[in-house]
Amino acid sequence: MKRIFLVILSVCIGIARVDGAISQSNALEGIPAPRDLALVSNKRLVHAVDSARSTVAYNPGSAAAWGRLGHVYLAHEWRAEAAGCYRNAAQIEPDAFRWLYYLGRAVDNDPVKAADVYAQAIELDSTYAPAHIHYANALRSSGKLKITGRHFERASELAPRNPFSELRLGQLALSAKQFEKARDHLQRALALNPKQSEVHAALAQVYLALGDKESSRRHAQAAQIPTKYNEMPDPLYEEVEKAGVSKFWFTRRGRRYFMAKDFDRAAEELAVVVSEDEKNPLIWYLYGVSLLGIERANEAVAALERALSASRGYDHQNENDLLKIYNSLAIAHGRSGNPELAGPYLQKALALNPASIRAMNNLAFYYAENDGNLDEALNLAREAAKVGPEDGGHPMSLDTLGWVYFKRGNYSAALKTLTLAAKLLPDSPTVYYHLGMAYFGNRDNRNALKAFKIALKLSSNFPEADETIAMIREIEAQ
Repeated sequence: MKRIFLVILSVCIGIARVDGAISQSNALEGIPAPRDLALVSNKRLVHAVDSARSTVAYNPGSAAAWGRLGHVYLAHEWRAEAAGCYRNAAQIEPDAFRWLYYLGRAVDNDPVKAADVYAQAIELDSTYAPAHIHYANALRSSGKLKITGRHFERASELAPRNPFSELRLGQLALSAKQFEKARDHLQRALALNPKQSEVHAALAQVYLALGDKESSRRHAQAAQIPTKYNEMPDPLYEEVEKAGVSKFWFTRRGRRYFMAKDFDRAAEELAVVVSEDEKNPLIWYLYGVSLLGIERANEAVAALERALSASRGYDHQNENDLLKIYNSLAIAHGRSGNPELAGPYLQKALALNPASIRAMNNLAFYYAENDGNLDEALNLAREAAKVGPEDGGHPMSLDTLGWVYFKRGNYSAALKTLTLAAKLLPDSPTVYYHLGMAYFGNRDNRNALKAFKIALKLSSNFPEADETIAMIREIEAQ
């Protein structure tokens, strides 16, 4: 049967063989292409489509080739063409779950069709949580509420950390006027993603129905803040996202890699975005910090300066974003060998928000390390360390305060403060380096050596690694 299908498929897409060679122009005639492709100005997209179609022309019996073409189409909202490609892939590999899942994603603007496709996909593999989420959404949209909850529950079993199942289960219970059940589901969703506005909006309705007007008011206010999603991992759909070559997709991937601290890939994706006369200061900021993360400090300075310049005329800029740019510029100048240029940005950050713990802490540390203004460093570090965890203060500010004490020669105060900082930041090699120096200042070489070795065990390439190694050698040589 499969062989017959392949023969028919080869005829349908117009493959002409001449002396054993494939005529690509004839082959391409039968492969779906968007009607508006000639109007597309994005050269990368045109090339991606041409390349994927050519691969299908040479390999018409390859499900992967059809799937790749489907990914390009789906990523750029050519849903009908994508669906056709996924159907061909599914016919070639009828037992492959992924092609039906992708087909469901391609037709999910038609919930009845999507529900039918997802049902077939789940028959092949019932262990992929995103499939249950999308199937349940399609069922809900098409009015089939009786079995909708079952698939949200299954998704929750398969991926307990996803907030979407609990949100939808809460909404279903709310629509059925099961208010206590709705509250329990929504509270679990909120615990998984505290800033999801949909959850707050639903909870406002639930608490109002339960007669708790104060809680209803509080959640209604929280619902006004834009949602920050915890995306549910969907490895299959990530393949579609990778096929995206529009500015939207480069930005989306860059942000995701940035959040995952994969700065190499973040910088690579965002470099494409900023090359197109980007005006958004946030994108320049993300690009600059990504460059910092891969030790390209000079380029980071240039990118962050662009972020600062763009922020001056940007309508959506806020104080917190500007603070981040100032602080990052200070770090970038420090790493590029120009620490004297860092100070003015740290001062601007503090002037912008005199109550900012980060701004106070960073400027205090700068004064201690570069400026020599230890009196002002002490005042700032003390103020920054006042606010924080119940057991003594803000962890990073305690480290800075301890280091300022050390620089001032108050080794006993440094040791006391840095001991607490190390308890609060047990994974920071810099804190242990500072603690080792405090022990050394107190002439406790044994504990100094222990702290230095912990620092190197935590990391062999942190900023003070060379100084740590030198101190270990000095102590062991005594």
